[in-house]
Amino acid sequence: MNSRPPPQRIAYIDNARFLLICLVVVGHAVEPAVGQVDFLRHLHIAIYSFHIPLFAFLSGYFADRARRGLLRDVTGLLVPYLVFQVLYSVADFYAGGRETFFVSLITPTYLTWYLVSLLCWRWMARVFERIPLAIPVAFALGVGVGYLEFVDYRLSLSRTVVFFPFFLIGARVPRAFFQRLGGMKLRIAAGLLLAALLVEVVWWDPRLELDWFYGGQPYAAMMTGGVGIGGVVRLAIYGTAVVAGGAFLCLVPASGTFFSVWGTRSLGAYLVHGLLVKASVAGGLFELDLSPPWAQAALVAAAVAVAMLLSTRPAALATRAVVGQPWLDRAFGGRWRGRS
Repeated sequence: MNSRPPPQRIAYIDNARFLLICLVVVGHAVEPAVGQVDFLRHLHIAIYSFHIPLFAFLSGYFADRARRGLLRDVTGLLVPYLVFQVLYSVADFYAGGRETFFVSLITPTYLTWYLVSLLCWRWMARVFERIPLAIPVAFALGVGVGYLEFVDYRLSLSRTVVFFPFFLIGARVPRAFFQRLGGMKLRIAAGLLLAALLVEVVWWDPRLELDWFYGGQPYAAMMTGGVGIGGVVRLAIYGTAVVAGGAFLCLVPASGTFFSVWGTRSLGAYLVHGLLVKASVAGGLFELDLSPPWAQAALVAAAVAVAMLLSTRPAALATRAVVGQPWLDRAFGGRWRGRS
């Protein structure tokens, strides 16, 4: 039995998790409109350039400090995966245009890939404890896996390998790391850097394929000819994620805020918001004219409001009930904290 005491919460980390959930929700909310509104496409790419690696980084930080055995991983990750695989399959059938209803246990649907990858990352990190130069090796694997055409969305294999280096870094980062990110000069520099990132995205947008930032496909599926350069592109994306993610962390408030507690419920908000996005698509929201700036601002504001709503305590309790967590808690004598 794991006798370690639960880790002491750090307001900075909870702030970062909530702000990241806001980015996740905004990124998914604008995704259906990236083909019709240039600004929303720019925003989508800018968010995806670093938010998944940063989420993996923070998940790694918590996983190493609150290790749970296979049983807790099953009740906390595998069970929600199975439940939301069904829910998103239903949503795809009624709102996504599928002609037949089916549930795949092999290929994660929409957002559920993160649960599969997180389960793998927790156990992969233990193996990598014994590997010299583990982090460079993990990055090398992330680059190399793109050349394997059979590694794709199935079982979330590609994304698991591609984003694992960031989880591993998070598992090894010292607690004091987050205390060095303050300072007004550093925050100003970080803000300017993120602004420059958006400008760069606007400049390179016509040449960028969104699939590069999703990490779910081999190079051969994303480029024709010259596949050998795929590794260079992925290294550039890795570098962008490190720089932009670091800049974002510098802007996170260090002390407790009104939204700190919302950051403790990030998993439930992550899992549920996609259902609302799909319902909005089915309801015809993205058939409206989103070209006016006020309409784009309203869409982003609504996404942030959804992130706030789903991070409240009632929403978290409802999510736990959906995945059957109360009876799992009684059966196994634990609590589902949704740390990921």
